[in-house]
Amino acid sequence: MASESLWYNTPATCWQEGLPIGNGRLGAVIQSALHHEIWYLTEVTFWSANPEKYFANDFLGGKKLSEQYLQPLKNNFGTNLTVAKVSMQFDHPAGAVVSDFRRVLSLEKATIVTEYKVNGHQYHRETWISHPQQVLVSRYSTDAPDGISLRLRLDGDSNEFRVTPSVDGLEFDTRAVETAHSDGTCGVRGHGSVWIQPSPGISVETSIDNHAGISKASSACIMVAFNTDFRRESNENRLGLSAMQLQEAQQKTYKQLYLDHLPHVFTNVWGFTDPGWETSWGLNVTGGLWLATHMIEYYEYTLDLKFLEQQAYPVLKQAAIFFLGYMVNDPRTGYLVTGPSVSPENSFFPYLDGSEEQQLSLGPTIDIILIRDLFNFCITAAQEPSVDTAFTERLREALASLPPLQIDRKANSRSGLKTTKKQSLIIASCRTPSPSAVHIRTTLINRQSHVNMEDIEFTAALLGLNFARLNDGESALRHLGHLIGDLSFDNLLTYSKAGIAGAEKNIFVIDGNMGGTALMSEMLLRSSRVGEIELLPALPLAWNDGSVQGLRTRGNMTVGLEWRGGKLVDVNLSALSPTPLPLQP
Repeated sequence: MASESLWYNTPATCWQEGLPIGNGRLGAVIQSALHHEIWYLTEVTFWSANPEKYFANDFLGGKKLSEQYLQPLKNNFGTNLTVAKVSMQFDHPAGAVVSDFRRVLSLEKATIVTEYKVNGHQYHRETWISHPQQVLVSRYSTDAPDGISLRLRLDGDSNEFRVTPSVDGLEFDTRAVETAHSDGTCGVRGHGSVWIQPSPGISVETSIDNHAGISKASSACIMVAFNTDFRRESNENRLGLSAMQLQEAQQKTYKQLYLDHLPHVFTNVWGFTDPGWETSWGLNVTGGLWLATHMIEYYEYTLDLKFLEQQAYPVLKQAAIFFLGYMVNDPRTGYLVTGPSVSPENSFFPYLDGSEEQQLSLGPTIDIILIRDLFNFCITAAQEPSVDTAFTERLREALASLPPLQIDRKANSRSGLKTTKKQSLIIASCRTPSPSAVHIRTTLINRQSHVNMEDIEFTAALLGLNFARLNDGESALRHLGHLIGDLSFDNLLTYSKAGIAGAEKNIFVIDGNMGGTALMSEMLLRSSRVGEIELLPALPLAWNDGSVQGLRTRGNMTVGLEWRGGKLVDVNLSALSPTPLPLQP
């Protein structure tokens, strides 16, 4: 079995326990069990709603003016919907002895394999989505004398979902309509085809009730193609495209298909560019900058000068130019500030009596941190690709005018220039100045005790990351354990609890998986600056002995560590680029 895989020896009992595959356009969650398998199909353009002009109302006051001129009503924003549910029911002998059940998602091959034995006979399923052919492919095989018998059914959530039988499977038409994010009358249309190829001598049985099936086949291959009318001129285009994709895929053997397979911050497919409709998050003016700073991270970890010159620096320079023009001097303090802006999903009370909860302010701390990091990086990077003296001088002048990080009267780190009372968790967990550590700890403790704090996957990861940055391994481990034990499905995919953002049930959110991985790495290795690393900075007592290989650092190095009794016993550093690294005992 490949080392880079997720495997389970129990069936998936619901969507949340299924395993995901995709090719960038088509996607599916595969819910595998012994007697049945369900594919939940999706496609990147299968959105409800349609393009729409936005009109605002006339309100008074600072917040009302922002809503009037900057924020639309949600109206027909739309959402990406499930295309169809493909359900398969397998016939196995009554009273059969079942053993060795296992389902595996290969992270290297992007395939899902389900295997088990019935009365000693091996059953094998393998499913993946081909990028070259743009179809979902699944192969079934067995050495059982009675072969494979299965019944396939198509279902959709839309009342416009229609299924028709074909010679070798089923055709279906659907439309992306719903009423939670749109008016239920508009959305893209789609056409799909399901093709079944059993072993020689076995025919495909189809019916008019959304079913198709095969009986006693030694093997079978099933393919699914789907296309929408998104930005297409005619319905015939999507109908013909699905047929063509299946036809081209059928010309290749299963092995050929498999070999071919191996090699503003808020928008939708309709071109939505306005801020989001809720003030607390929609007016996050540095959200795009936060995305752009990932280019800084990539360069610092790889030291790829070509990437810096051709991709990162041009984008980041334009971002810096934008903020140089966007920021204004606060008439009260003289500092350069952004605004109106928000610290995402945070609120504050401008008055000591706790009245008038607000979100909008000038110069939220998150904006200042991101802009300061951007300007500093551009000053340093300008020395690499070219000499940009006039530009860097403007940045230096602006840096001197940015407000400092501040502490409020309760020893919390402030989210803006006025005293605030926090409601949610957004802290920049990188480049934390050590003199502020005690105040960051106070902020973290106060936020955990707040009655309105949302206990979800990314807050658990962020709290753990911040405690790890403070060298508090025990607190970091407590939040990691909470993330894994209380906020993860059985397949370890993390979730937000029912009720968050109006969700009716626990919903998969990848933030916790990414944040939890980063948290474990941060506890073992800190790399917050190029040329500087800290080993085992937040090692908890429960991890008294252990080892880790392949951790990546800023400065393009990999690190392997081994420790016993909480003490480091072996370090392996591999420099992939020339990087000065002073060693300290």
